[in-house]
Amino acid sequence: MSKWRVGYLRVSSDEQKENKTIEAQRDALQKHFDVHSIKIDKFYTDDGVSGTIALASREPGGSALMRDAAAGLISEIYILNFKRLGRNLRDFLNLCHKLEKLGH
Repeated sequence: MSKWRVGYLRVSSDEQKENKTIEAQRDALQKHFDVHSIKIDKFYTDDGVSGTIALASREPGGSALMRDAAAGLISEIYILNFKRLGRNLRDFLNLCHKLEKLGH
């Protein structure tokens, strides 16, 4: 069984007010994937969810991503910037450490 390359997309309600949308993030990532011939197997999305909420508690995308990571299904996770996963660098690094322990 091959592991998945996945993308994670999130915007908060505040960001939506500034016209930053899930679709804009998907488009920006897709351009990167196209340039580098990367095939993405799945996108996880959290639309209107604060970055202050732990990834595993975000519904529906973050919690599903963490379940799939724990199940060993994911090889790579692509994000537009680290703030999609956490509101500050410490949160981001802690999450990276947790994912590394899961083998990703």
